Amino acid sequence: MEYHHFDPPWNIEHHHRPEGLIPLCPTHHGQADAFTVDQLRHFKTAAHQRPAVGRFEWLRRELVGALGGGLYHETPVLVQLGSEPVIWFNRDEFGHALLNVRMLTMSSEERMCIYDNDFAVLGNPTDFESPPSGHRLMVRYGNGDYLRIEFREVRSLDAACRKFVHVRPDYIASIANHWPMTFVLITMKVRNTSIQFGPTMTRLPGIRMKGFVSSHNPVGLSLGTTDHAQENVRMMTNDKTYEDKIIYLTDLLNKRERPPKLEGFTFTRCQIRGPVVVYPMGGTISGCHFHNDAEAMLYEVPEGSTKVGIVGLVDCTFTDCHIESVGFAGTPAQLDQIRSVLG
Repeated sequence: MEYHHFDPPWNIEHHHRPEGLIPLCPTHHGQADAFTVDQLRHFKTAAHQRPAVGRFEWLRRELVGALGGGLYHETPVLVQLGSEPVIWFNRDEFGHALLNVRMLTMSSEERMCIYDNDFAVLGNPTDFESPPSGHRLMVRYGNGDYLRIEFREVRSLDAACRKFVHVRPDYIASIANHWPMTFVLITMKVRNTSIQFGPTMTRLPGIRMKGFVSSHNPVGLSLGTTDHAQENVRMMTNDKTYEDKIIYLTDLLNKRERPPKLEGFTFTRCQIRGPVVVYPMGGTISGCHFHNDAEAMLYEVPEGSTKVGIVGLVDCTFTDCHIESVGFAGTPAQLDQIRSVLG
């Protein structure tokens, strides 16, 4: 990242006041003169309101999880809490393993989550790193909650033994069908609890583990609800209910779902933002304020025709929301119903 001086520009005054600086990637820094001062101020404000999102582009059919001093091979669920997965892999249509992580915490605030390699940095982290190489990220919160993810390709058994010195070489060899192999290294620390998944050891209430391998098991490590109850630990859930939030609808999309859709979400007193065109299928909109001209928001789709690039809005509920830069597609009859809602 590079800092662009815009208020005032560097050629007018040499300064380093935070309110007059904005971090930009090198490409956009070179294009920064195309933006007005007001636009750059808006970018700064929007950046604080919108969670940082990204994606790991690592796609492997065989992916070994390295977590808490152990290796998880062909184990779909590395860790679960009760019956809910905490760290697990899904597979896409091509058989690639996709990483999922829901942070554990004692805080009532939101925490970072990863679903099928897509990540969103929620809450208010004090530190976040995600270099352009796209192979790792780190997030830390004010109460000490911590998560680090790193994808690493290991070229040989010897290299793996040097990397994972806490695991017996014959254990590593037992899961090595070929080289190179790709590992995803995961560290998670839950502040003010005895639940820690460090680089070389798993710490749980009354238990310490390291140097183990889980291979071809449906679940690697299961934490019973009674085991963690005294810790008062909760985890981020894939909740579809939002209240008093700023929501960019495109951030909620499953990027691999075809056709794309948003299904079963409930929004109350939220600021809903696009840009996006949706095709409502069920659900309700009540008490909402729309920030754009009604007719400018409507896109007619003739009966029986097919359009691409439109997001299905299935059984979603919007109550007392402010909606901006969202278009609605539908047949003439459907648009008449939407007009009645828009007023």
